[in-house]
Amino acid sequence: MCFTKEFNTRKEAVNASKKPLIARHNYVVYKRVNKTTWGFLSEFRCFEYEKGFLYEETKLEKIIETPNFYNKQYHLQIHRGLHAYLNKRYINSYGYLVIVSLIIPKGAKYWLNYDTNEIVTNKLWLPDIPISKIPNLKTFKQNKK
Repeated sequence: MCFTKEFNTRKEAVNASKKPLIARHNYVVYKRVNKTTWGFLSEFRCFEYEKGFLYEETKLEKIIETPNFYNKQYHLQIHRGLHAYLNKRYINSYGYLVIVSLIIPKGAKYWLNYDTNEIVTNKLWLPDIPISKIPNLKTFKQNKK
């Protein structure tokens, strides 16, 4: 999974790459993973997730892709980071893949793209208690532009 967001100018893309949003609440997000005997394995990077752990990515790899013949906009791409989806609506579980709920904790940095239903963050928590038992949990509003 690669987070991508389009911008009209290089300056906009560079500014966005330097200015992540900061989570003011705990937010629930969703991820499609492989279920294993010890926990879960992410679909693309084969990153291992276990219940009860807070995961942190310290080095987010950000790339600004310049326009070309096929694409007239600048793209901010984040390859390394903890990727998830804003809601379950556009995620399909198929075969051995399942959808899990994770938490972006208050204070985490994140970038989001409402057009693709994607989010990338530097922190994710896979709770070992039911999501319904976590107080003050928020969801991202849909189609905010």
